[in-house]
Amino acid sequence: MNAKYLQMGVSKIIDIHLKRNVPLYTFVDFRTRHDIPLREGFGAANFEVGTSKYAISGNLSGDYMRNDKVNNAISEASGNNSRDLDLNSKSRSLGYDGQLLLKWIPKPTEYFAGVMKKRMSYNRKKGEGHGVYNNSDYHTKQNNRLDEGGWLGAVYYEHSFNDDSRFSAFAKYNRGKYNEEDRRNDVYSTDVNSDERKYWEFEKSNRNQYTLTIDYDGAEHDYGNISGGNNFVHTNDANYDQTVNPHDKAHVNLVSNYSYASYSKMCKRLFVMGSIGLQYMHIQTNDGSNSWWRPRAVATVGLNLPQSQAVRLIYNLDNELPLSSQLSTFNHSTNPWMKIEGNPYLAPMEKHGVTLMYDKTFSKFTTRLFTEYKQHKNMIEKFITNDGDYSIQSYRNNGSWHNYRVGGIFTFRTNGFRATFRCNWQQEKYYHASSNDIVELGGNLKWDFGKFFVYSDILWKNKSYTAVCQTTYQNPSIAHVQVAWQTTKSLYISAGLPYFWGVRAEKTMTNQGDYSNITKTRFKSSSLRPWILISWTIRKNTSQSIDDRMPNY
Repeated sequence: MNAKYLQMGVSKIIDIHLKRNVPLYTFVDFRTRHDIPLREGFGAANFEVGTSKYAISGNLSGDYMRNDKVNNAISEASGNNSRDLDLNSKSRSLGYDGQLLLKWIPKPTEYFAGVMKKRMSYNRKKGEGHGVYNNSDYHTKQNNRLDEGGWLGAVYYEHSFNDDSRFSAFAKYNRGKYNEEDRRNDVYSTDVNSDERKYWEFEKSNRNQYTLTIDYDGAEHDYGNISGGNNFVHTNDANYDQTVNPHDKAHVNLVSNYSYASYSKMCKRLFVMGSIGLQYMHIQTNDGSNSWWRPRAVATVGLNLPQSQAVRLIYNLDNELPLSSQLSTFNHSTNPWMKIEGNPYLAPMEKHGVTLMYDKTFSKFTTRLFTEYKQHKNMIEKFITNDGDYSIQSYRNNGSWHNYRVGGIFTFRTNGFRATFRCNWQQEKYYHASSNDIVELGGNLKWDFGKFFVYSDILWKNKSYTAVCQTTYQNPSIAHVQVAWQTTKSLYISAGLPYFWGVRAEKTMTNQGDYSNITKTRFKSSSLRPWILISWTIRKNTSQSIDDRMPNY
C-alpha cells in the first residue's frame, strides 16, 4: 500500500471494477403445422442467443407424411404388346434435420461464421393395380424404399476495408447418401394358367462434395466498381448396383472451377455491368474422362427514363455439367418394358440467355413487361431406343434447344392490400422437333387488416414438354389460400388450403419409336385438405442480433 494512504489512516483499499452491462439477444420459436385429417405435417424448434459480437443459433425439426394417395391410369404399348392398368399408390415418409450455427464479429471489419447441419429422410411407397395385358388379366404390386440424407459443414469469413470493399471466403464439405430399392411383382392370368414375374432394383450412392469460393467485391468509386473471384466445386459420387452379385460399381467425378472479373458503373441514368470468366470442367467415369474449357459471361445495361420508367437488357452465358445420375449406366427401372440408363459420354451444356425488361410505376400500380430468349447448345435430352423385347430410355447431347418467352407482371398496391397478376406465352423447340407453345397464367393477393391477413396464390399452365413426352394440366398446379391471425405479440395462428381447385390432375404422353405411354395422374390426398399452423415466438433485444451472412448452403 502506498505510504500516502497510511498517513491518511487508510488500512485497506478495495478495488472494484464495474462490468459494462451487455444486453443479450434472445430468440426462441416453436412451430407446428398439420393437415386435417392428418396427412402431412412438421414440428420445429429454433433458438438464437448472443450479443452484438457473438451468437449461437440452431434448430431441430421433424416432418412426416402418411397415407398420401395418388391414382394413375396407364395405357402402355411396346411393339405388339399392350396393357391398360389402374394403379393406386400410397406413400409415407419421416424425416428430421438439425443445425447449429456460430457467428462472431471480433471487430467491426471482421465476420466469421460456421455451421453444421444434418438431414435424413425415410420414404416408403406401395402401389397395387389391376388391368389387362393383351388378352390376359393383369395384376401388379410395387414397393419402393428410398432413404436419403447426409450432413454438411461450412465456414465463412468476411473482411471489410475502409473504402467499403469486401473480401470473403466460403468453404463447404457435404457428405450424402442415397439408397433406393424397387420391387415389383406382375401376375398375368388367363382361364388356363397364371404367370408370375418378379423384378428388383437396388442402388446405393455415396457423395463427397467440396466447395471453395473466394470473392472480392470492390467499393463504388468515380471510375466504377471492380470485383472478382473464383469458385471451385468437386463432386465425387460412388454408385453401387446391389441387384447383381458381385455388385457393379460406378464412380463419377465432376470438377468445376470458375474464375471471373466484373466491372459496373452508374452514370446518371445509365447503369452498365459486365462480367467475364473462364470455367474448367472435368468428368471422369468408369468408361473414361474428358475435360473442357468454356467461357462464362454476364452483361447488363439499364436506363432510368423520366416518369418512373426503366429499361434493362441482360445477357448471360453459362455452362452446366450433367447430373451424376445421367452418367451412371445402371438400370433404374423395374418396368420390364422400359429400362432407364445413363450415358457416361455426356458433355456439358452451353446455356445462352437474353432478357429485355421494361418497368413503369404509377401511384398505386406497377407494371413489368419482359421478353426472354434462351438457347442450350449440346442439349442434354432424353431419348428412347428399342432393343428387342424392351425399350431403353437414356440421355444424349442432341443439338440445341430454344425457348422464347414474352409476358408481363402487373401489381396493384394500396393500404394493406396488394394484388399481382402475371402471364406469359412461351414457344420452345427441341432439336429436329416441331415447336411447342405454352401459356402460363398466375397471380397472388395479400390483404392485411389489423392482426389478420389473407393470402392466396394461383398458377396454371396448359402444357410442358421434354424431348420424349408432353404433359397437359387439367387444372392449376398451385391453388393456395390461407388466413393468419397474430393473436398476441408471441402467438401466431394460420389456417389454409394448400390446393382448393378440386382434385389436381395431369396427363403425360410418351411416344417414341416402338414405345408409347399415356398416364393420367390424380393427386387425391393433397387436394382439398386444410391445414393449421401454430407458432410461438419470443424475441428480446433485437437490436443486438447479428445478421446471417453465410451463403446459401
